This record gives sequence, structure tokens and C-alpha cells, in this order.
Amino acid sequence: MIIWGRKDFILYGTVEAEQYLFVSAHSDGATRSIINVQFEAILPEVAGAYDYSAAPRATHIGPLEFHVDANPVRRHWLVPNGLPGTNSERYYSFADDHGFPIPKDYIWSRFAYVPKDAPRQEMLILQVEDLAPKGLTAAALRQGGAHAEDWAGLRDAHLQQLEQGITIEALD
Repeated sequence: MIIWGRKDFILYGTVEAEQYLFVSAHSDGATRSIINVQFEAILPEVAGAYDYSAAPRATHIGPLEFHVDANPVRRHWLVPNGLPGTNSERYYSFADDHGFPIPKDYIWSRFAYVPKDAPRQEMLILQVEDLAPKGLTAAALRQGGAHAEDWAGLRDAHLQQLEQGITIEALD
């Protein structure tokens, strides 16, 4: 596991963000997993609040309730690190610059926590997990794909493993 320091930036001109990246690699050095823990706060001059109530599921990790979603994704040939200026482009590019490009096909998952008393702030745990060891592609797992019927079980097992691997405790 590799950890890099804090990365701060203004995202979309609307939020102050900070990212912490963790990367693990396969024995051949290829990227196995990237985890981005990201904190955001909407700038004072911008109206609005975070709302993940439409997320497909919710779970508790420690004392916090997270809204959760996941999707099978294929790295785009034209913009391999994501759309310019997005938070994913920033952490994918940072990992790539350090020798850890995102996998060709992966599971992308998001755990989003918004404090009930501070809905203009959020904590995201974003994770990319390589599908190659499973012999699967994103296209095969999507609706109409050769393994589409396996996606729900794979997703649920993946998210459960992440949930069990995360510990959140209040500091004294």
C-alpha cells in the first residue's frame, strides 16, 4: 500500500476539496486498487447542499451513514484519466503520474457521507478495483453483457468487503 500526502484544490469553482490517495498493486506492478478519501465543503458564496438520497443503498460504518453506489467502468480511450477538471481526473492523473494508471476495466464505488448538521460538507470514499483478476470486463457486466446476471452479486460482495475493511472512530 502506498500513501501520498494531501492534495488541495477548488473543484468546479464551487467547492474546496482535499484528497488523500492510497494505491495497491498486483505482483507485476499493475494497479490493483486506488482509494481516494476526499473531503469537500461548498464555498460560502455558492448556494446549495449535498444530497445523496437517490443513491441505491445506504450503510453504516461506525457512527456514520454513507450513501453507496458502484458501477462497472472501462477506462475511456480518449480521456483515460476522466473528464478534465473532475475530481476523478485529478486523482487518476495523480496516481498515473506516480506509475499507477487506472486499470482498463474496473469496479468504481462511492461511499458518500454528509453530516446532517452540515449538509454543505461531505466526505467521499471513492474506490477503483481492477476487474482483470476476475477475468471480467465492464462491458460484460453491464446490462446486455455476457455476465450481466453476475453484476448484482459481484457488486454486493465488493461493497460488503469494502464496508468491512473500513473503520471509522471518533477521536478524543
